[in-house]
Amino acid sequence: MKGLFAALRFLTITPVPGRYGTEENALAGSVVWFPVVGLLIGGLAAGSLYLLTPFLPPLLLAVITVLLLLVASGGLHMDGVADCADGFFSSRPRA
Repeated sequence: MKGLFAALRFLTITPVPGRYGTEENALAGSVVWFPVVGLLIGGLAAGSLYLLTPFLPPLLLAVITVLLLLVASGGLHMDGVADCADGFFSSRPRA
């Protein structure tokens, strides 16, 4: 269970009680739980999409879903996209 808590602490903004997942080797042991945390985040987004579909237009639903995913993950993927863009499109030398 420590691996699950470490994965939740690393991949989401979910508050995890205590100091679970803060040990030095906890993150390395939590990699097997990453798909489970991804399913939880995706299930949250899919559930909200399912509940809101009768009430909102598709474009607004898409915006809300993307924002929900950004908030749940703490923008971790957007940070990766920005770092990738910096690497590919920066005109500075590699060093």
